[in-house]
Amino acid sequence: MIPHQYWDYFHLSPGGVSIATDSTCKEILHNQKAASLLRIKSGENFSHSAENPPNVKVLKDGIQLLPNELPIQRSAASGIKVSSEVLEFVWEDGRQNFSSWNSQPIF
Repeated sequence: MIPHQYWDYFHLSPGGVSIATDSTCKEILHNQKAASLLRIKSGENFSHSAENPPNVKVLKDGIQLLPNELPIQRSAASGIKVSSEVLEFVWEDGRQNFSSWNSQPIF
């Protein structure tokens, strides 16, 4: 459980912040900046490891990634830091977003 005061930093951060609430990354919550990029509401779950994953393709160098290949999932599974990984998100309506992702496991 994350202490209440840290949620304030999460929501007020000027950069995109995503937090996996479990080690399997079935629930990943996103602050307003990250949520805007992902086209969801702040605090909403957006995880390709969820039982009902979002219908969004995630590509790296033009190759679609599997859930276990995504930065947060890889970082949680291996305990390693992932830095500056550029991903492309492609929605069914054709909209695309590119973003750089860093992931650091915190246990």
